Amino acid sequence: MTEATGNDAPMGGSGSSFADIGKEMWSFLTGRNAAINYEFVDLKIEVPRSTGPESPRATWALNGTLRITTTEGAAA
Repeated sequence: MTEATGNDAPMGGSGSSFADIGKEMWSFLTGRNAAINYEFVDLKIEVPRSTGPESPRATWALNGTLRITTTEGAAA
C-alpha cells in the first residue's frame, strides 16, 4: 500500500459531490494495490421502498468489515 504525498493526492474542489470525490479516490488508488477497510459494529440502515415519511422500510444490518480493494487489469 502506498501513502499519498504532495501532488499525488486527489483533490475534491469546492462544489464536488460525494460521488465525484469517490470517483477521484478510486482513480487515484487503482494500480497502487490499495485497500480501504470499514469496520461496522451493529450498523442498521433503514432503506425506504419509495419516497415519503410513511414509506415502508427494509432494515439492512452489517456487523463486520467491508473491504474495498483496487486492482489494475484483474478479471472480475
